[in-house]
Amino acid sequence: MTIFLDKAYMKIFGSFNANGTKENPIKIHGRGDLGTIFFNSNKEIIINNVSFKDLTNRQSKFNQPASITFYESNAVKISNSVFSNNISGDDFLNFFRSKNVIITNSKFEKILNDAIDSDFSTLSIIDSHFNNIGNDAVDGSGSQINIYNSYFSNVKDKAVSSGEKSIVNVTESFFISNEIGLVSKDASKLYITKTKLSDNKIDFSSFIKKKYFGPSETYFSDIIINNYLIEKNSIISGLDSIIYSTNVESKLYGNIYGRASE
Repeated sequence: MTIFLDKAYMKIFGSFNANGTKENPIKIHGRGDLGTIFFNSNKEIIINNVSFKDLTNRQSKFNQPASITFYESNAVKISNSVFSNNISGDDFLNFFRSKNVIITNSKFEKILNDAIDSDFSTLSIIDSHFNNIGNDAVDGSGSQINIYNSYFSNVKDKAVSSGEKSIVNVTESFFISNEIGLVSKDASKLYITKTKLSDNKIDFSSFIKKKYFGPSETYFSDIIINNYLIEKNSIISGLDSIIYSTNVESKLYGNIYGRASE
């Protein structure tokens, strides 16, 4: 089954069940550079074996930042699905004040800017792949995010960004050939366990971007960090003999490392 969003803005306020198969996935594609989806529901949203492609945020009269927005949606299960080739928008998926979000065995590839932006939400990302991402792969603000056994490669900015009092756990995952692997900032807490980082320009960075939040905390366990940018006020556990940097933010966001947000 293929559904074309041709100059269409889809809004879902009730339950939603898109359940394809591996052999015959459901395809939800934008047409003519248009197509936007907005969820706002306390009922169960199930997305399984679905391909989302060529979507955009242009059709939303509410100026939503993402191709697909989950607003105050509290039971979201995404599995075995592919998100690719979005046309416009700050994010492909945006979760805003949503909870009980589980993303498993899914792929994000050829994304224009951020793949997933989580604002004040609770989500888990399991067994998923992120490749060729234009900005951040996973960007959290005020969120609780668990990432397990997931793979990040060719991310042009930050593969995982933990900010604004977020709590992020990264376990048994892989960060290969990204601009910046992991970032902890602005009173967030980042826990990294049994994770491999290789061939990233910067494996890890910690700094204060918004002064009123204060320093972040990062806890490393069973991991090797090859290169980093860490401000002196950062709280770090699991790294020895840290050489601190100054003005870390001035080196990021496309100045020396990473990419400026559009």
